[in-house]
This record gives sequence, structure tokens and C-alpha cells, in this order.
Amino acid sequence: MNKNIFTLGFALMTTLVVLTSCEEEDYTSSPPLFSDVTFNDSIVYAGDTLIATAIQSRQARLVDRTTYSWTLSQGGETVDVEHHYTPIVVYTQSPQNPTDTLVIENPGNYVLTLEASYNISGQSDGSTFSTSIPDGNVSCSASIFRFMMTVTKRFIVKAKP
Repeated sequence: MNKNIFTLGFALMTTLVVLTSCEEEDYTSSPPLFSDVTFNDSIVYAGDTLIATAIQSRQARLVDRTTYSWTLSQGGETVDVEHHYTPIVVYTQSPQNPTDTLVIENPGNYVLTLEASYNISGQSDGSTFSTSIPDGNVSCSASIFRFMMTVTKRFIVKAKP
């Protein structure tokens, strides 16, 4: 009798362990979603310090080593300015919005571009898209190993009054 109770109890415990351990983990990596690039001032004046921030409306999931590169162009030509940004981060430790600090000396129409590469640490969700943001664009392509994103923002630099 005790042996039957023990066997029945063991069978019930084993069944409970099997049923509760069947939850499936989701190891799908996804890129961040960017909604805009904002500036520290609503009007950008030549010679003033400009801080640009790429705003993530959704953070990336299951990515690690991330590289950032910012460039400035005017009329399709790269403008030689000094950029100050963090080029490499471990995303899980630094998931904040990427920023760039620069000074543009001449008034005119410009395009600021962020190129970001996110190393995938799970299984890629295959994200490939292009979407508009205010005065710009966001595009993403995916491979097995990384997400490549480009964020552009058009803006005007005015002469100081």
C-alpha cells in the first residue's frame, strides 16, 4: 500500500514538473525603432553647439555589441566637422538613445545621418523596413548576425541674428 502511494505521489510530482517546465523561451532579437532625431534647441544657429539625439520609441531586444557612426552632409557632400559620440557600446549595458555633439559653422540645409550596427545575440526577427520620421527616414536591414540601421534627419542651420 505504501509502495503504491509512493509510486502515485512520484508520478504526480513528475507530471507537475514536466507540465510547469514546458514554457517556451523567446530568443528572438529585434532592432530598436527610431521615431525622430531631436536637437537641443528648436532653432539651430551657425557656430552654436548642436546636440542631436536619435529617439528610440522601442529599444532593441537581444542585441549586444553596437556601433554608431554619425555623419553630416550638405548637398550630397560630406561636411568635415568634429563629431563627439560614443562609437561602440554593449547595448544591454547602454541602451540609451544615441547622441552626437557637433558645431556647424555655416548656415544652410544639412542632413545628419546615424548609421548603427547591432550584433544579434538571439535569432534575428528578419526586420527589413524603411519608414519616414519628421524631416527624415529610418531604414533597417537584417542578416543572421546583425541589424544595420540608417537614420537621417534634414534640418536648417540659420545665421545668428
